[in-house]
Parts: sequence; structure tokens; C-alpha cells
Amino acid sequence: MTLQPTQGSQRDRKPRRRWQSLAAVFAVLAAVAGFLGFSVTQANAAQVITCNITWTQNWSTPVGVTPKTTTFSVDRAHSKIWSCSGDPHLNSGINAGNAFQAGSAPTSASCLAGVYANSGSPQVSFWNASSGPTTSNYTWAEPSLADLVNGSKTIAASYTSGRYQGGTIAIVVAGTQPANALAACMSPSGLSSLTVTGVMTIVVP
Repeated sequence: MTLQPTQGSQRDRKPRRRWQSLAAVFAVLAAVAGFLGFSVTQANAAQVITCNITWTQNWSTPVGVTPKTTTFSVDRAHSKIWSCSGDPHLNSGINAGNAFQAGSAPTSASCLAGVYANSGSPQVSFWNASSGPTTSNYTWAEPSLADLVNGSKTIAASYTSGRYQGGTIAIVVAGTQPANALAACMSPSGLSSLTVTGVMTIVVP
């Protein structure tokens, strides 16, 4: 005697087959995503690059106790970006050629007051990278000397083009800046040059 399947058992099989088909599709998508090196949850995550950074900035007119109009500049030869993480294509050794240049617009500043902003000339970061753009243009603002050397305020910037375009930058200056920086600034001759070290974090949406 042969038992024929009831209508109820046939209806039960259709949803089961449908779910089995969907499970197979998800398994294929997961395999493809794994092959490409990302997951669905990672696809929309921000890229975060962290680097050590140091530079020597020179003021055109030494900054002092009395506010004066001055500018400062940083050239590529006296800046370094190194020990980076978050970008596998970036050569991040201290001698890898990662550096930047910047110049401020004229501003009235003293040892304790004044905010510096980028000049009209392009501000450029240089990257020694195995793939992708090797430069970036950016805009920035730097706090007063007192806030800079004691690390109470960050340097804020954003990339407008090139590598990390659309990313924001925050540079936290180390609290171990030269102890005599403010003393030199408040001397009769003022401060004309300062080497700064900190940690730079770039966030690219």
C-alpha cells in the first residue's frame, strides 16, 4: 500500500524550500564578501588613520607678549608623519617620505592669544603610498601658542582633495613640548621657531 502525501505536507514543504533557497543566496553573498575582504557591517564604517607627527614652524615676526601681525610656515623638509595605522597601503616608517607643508595667513597674535589659519597657497600632505593618491590638499586652524604647547586644544583640519578626501583631521599635541617655549615667547626677542610633536587622527567617512 502506497501512502500519498497529503495536501498539508506539500504546503509545508514550499516555505521550507523557500527558506533553504534564501539561505543558499545569503551563503553565496557572504562568501563573495569574504573574498573581497569586507563584511556588510564594515562596508559603511569610517576609515580611521592614526599617525605620529612632528614639525618645525617658523614665525615671520617673532611672536611675543604684545600682539603683532605675523605668519608662520612649515616646509616639507622639517615635517614628518610616521608610525601610521589604518591604511595598509601607506609606508609609515619615519623616513618613508610622509610629510606636509603649510603656511598661515597674516594674523595678530601674542603668546597667549591668536588663532592661525591656512594661507591662500595650497596646504599639502605628501604620502609615500604603494597605491592611491600620494598628496592631499587641506585646510586647517591652529590655536594660540599657549594652548598649543600645553596640549589644551587640538589642531583641526580637513582634506579637500587627494588621499583621504572629505576626511577630518585632529592633531593632539603632546604635553611634553619644550618647557621654555612660553618663556622664550615672553622674552624681549620673542619666539621665532618651535618644534612640535603630537598624534594625528584622520577620519574618512
